Amino acid sequence: MIFINLLTIYHEAYDESVDDITEFEETHFQTNHCIVGYYVAKAWQLNNDIADKSTYFKSNDQDDLICLLKMAEHICKLYEGIGGQTTDHEWERNKAMILAHMGLSDLDFDDLQESTHDQLGL
Repeated sequence: MIFINLLTIYHEAYDESVDDITEFEETHFQTNHCIVGYYVAKAWQLNNDIADKSTYFKSNDQDDLICLLKMAEHICKLYEGIGGQTTDHEWERNKAMILAHMGLSDLDFDDLQESTHDQLGL
């Protein structure tokens, strides 16, 4: 079964040595989370723009929705839960570009992160 070691594979994918998670997924699963996201969006009958965006994401894409997604992933510590990592290596590589695109300073983001953690009890 192809997904038997899913968590182990994702721990390796979130390791700092992996630059492109989608390519890593392609190697192991012959698909990636962008393609799965597209089909989920279509099945849920979400707006076509949302479904289409999920198919072409790359880590240096400067689209508002993608930047917002990357901020949310970092704030909720997806790198710990799914990735089994103590450091969000993808965030560290892309933080400056994401914050610049969203017009946020480090302090602005820290305030947003703290406020979100307080509101969600994280």
